[in-house]
Amino acid sequence: MARLRVGILSMQRILNYGSFLQAYGLRGILESLGCDVQFVDYRPGRCLVEPEGGGKSGLARKVGKALEALGYDVPLRDKLAFIQYKRTYAQRFYPMLGLTEEPNLAPDIDLLVIGSDEVFNCVQDNPNVGYTPALFGEGIRAGRKVSYAASFGNTTLARLDEYGKRGEVAGWLREFDAISVRDANSGAVVSELTGVEPVYNLDPVLAYDFMGECDEIPTSVDEAAPYMIVYGYSGRLSKEECIAVRAYADGRGLKVLNVGGVQGVCDRFVDCSPFEVIAYFAHAEAVVTDTFHGTILSVITRTPFASFVRDQSYGNSQKLGDLLRRLGLEGRVAGGADALAGVFGVPVAWDAVDTVIAEGRAAARSYLAGQVGLCREERPAPRASYLNTGHATDCTGCGACAYVCPTGAITMTEDACGFVLPEVDEGACVHCRKCAGACHMNNPASLRCGAPVACYGAIENDRDSLRRSASGGVATVLSRRALGTGGVVYGCIADREDVHHKRLASAGDLTRVQGSKYVQSDIARAFGPLEGDLKAGRLNYRIKTMS
Repeated sequence: MARLRVGILSMQRILNYGSFLQAYGLRGILESLGCDVQFVDYRPGRCLVEPEGGGKSGLARKVGKALEALGYDVPLRDKLAFIQYKRTYAQRFYPMLGLTEEPNLAPDIDLLVIGSDEVFNCVQDNPNVGYTPALFGEGIRAGRKVSYAASFGNTTLARLDEYGKRGEVAGWLREFDAISVRDANSGAVVSELTGVEPVYNLDPVLAYDFMGECDEIPTSVDEAAPYMIVYGYSGRLSKEECIAVRAYADGRGLKVLNVGGVQGVCDRFVDCSPFEVIAYFAHAEAVVTDTFHGTILSVITRTPFASFVRDQSYGNSQKLGDLLRRLGLEGRVAGGADALAGVFGVPVAWDAVDTVIAEGRAAARSYLAGQVGLCREERPAPRASYLNTGHATDCTGCGACAYVCPTGAITMTEDACGFVLPEVDEGACVHCRKCAGACHMNNPASLRCGAPVACYGAIENDRDSLRRSASGGVATVLSRRALGTGGVVYGCIADREDVHHKRLASAGDLTRVQGSKYVQSDIARAFGPLEGDLKAGRLNYRIKTMS
């Protein structure tokens, strides 16, 4: 049986360790279920919330972030180390996930899994994400579309109503075959908008057994002195919190290592790989964090920790507060800077936490295995794209599928609007899959085009020929060149109402293909001669519209 092709649409290109590890963990679970896994990308949308700094992106955003880091109350050495970490993150760590510079926007997959991370957090100010239907799987072709441990982050029902997006988001959610979330806020949004109670699953960094299954985690770290970790986005700890951390560390003879970002309490910023991060957590005496994944990393390494749960600014209470409740770790919340020592004074009941995680891992695997199984049952025999989906937008009407069909089971017929689409005689179909191989819509890579290397403007010098052309006559000039060097041209001609592509072997025929037609051409009848020319080694030039 062919392996199921699964695409993960997540935050794998966001530059932080949590995003990397959850992508790695979810891929690991799906691969253990016998799937071929690839990561799917999206194009960011425009933010509904005005970003700080005017929504800069690309180089301008990176420069702004670097300048912001230089302003932190941190030793210069560590500021520069943090900037270097951010600057080289993608180059060093994307290849570990198999990510390339070219985004994977048109995957060839059977099952799309959206999540984990805040993929549904559509009312926020990050210009690298924004408000986009792509994060709900819109426009991505797959036999089945589900989510796994997806989160709305701090996007609530009230915020969707505030920005008038309730109806649109509800429509996108109703198109899912199954929805899994990781926190109560996300579950409430899904339940209210769809009328269906979603499944609750662990974040992949908990669901995948990193400590037991991942052989990439080193056994030692580059730090000899006893230390504690402060893990969070740069500058997120308040002055009072930093003072409390320093007092706790000094009282116990601990060095303070910053991981992930730089804070106002820092003896050394650690620049390391995502797997080394887990090792640093495992060897730490204590962890202070205000992040979801900083808390999870503490849990999977059984390291004593304290979490600051915030309602202000970006806010993390929806997801972090919910995580701690589900793990029975509400006591690890530091209600303020002065509560830090008290939290660390209470030991963690790790055995009880491990029981919750074990049950969650079994549930996660059951959910994903179920979706994989359903997708295998529902997967149709591969055919030309339109024949599989029935969506007219998946067909260009080229007729290649009909041309290669050995039994003549496929015919091209006009629909009510005059567009030519394939129809199949199921009785004559022998499921040879040749139509799937010939269909260019089945090969997303053939539909991609990068930015142009250069752009040129030109116009034909022959005024008579130019008058017969629809624009500058360049196609005619190129065709004459092709024919003059022993090549062949295929172009669109119109014989009254019959518009089709035809083989042209002499310059005298070029007048027949000049001018725009503005109707669909029957290209299928040109496939026979074109195949013969290719096999004979003739140089061919295909002209879509002569102008």
